[in-house]
Amino acid sequence: MLALTEEHISDAGAIAYFEGGNGGSDASRECKQWLEAILNDTEPLVKPEQAFVVTQILDAIYKSAAEGKEIKLYE
Repeated sequence: MLALTEEHISDAGAIAYFEGGNGGSDASRECKQWLEAILNDTEPLVKPEQAFVVTQILDAIYKSAAEGKEIKLYE
């Protein structure tokens, strides 16, 4: 079973997480968590900076495949 986890301990004393198989699709749960973070002024599970890094990595993977060579993000 795949579960996304947070790094901090919740107020209840256990690690907060999203279990698969309930609450709709992964995308809808992620959207709901993002909106709750905005409305409640709390930290989102995935921070924008983290999402940006993943996007850069994915872009480099596609570029590498298209050009047939190694793509370095940072030199």
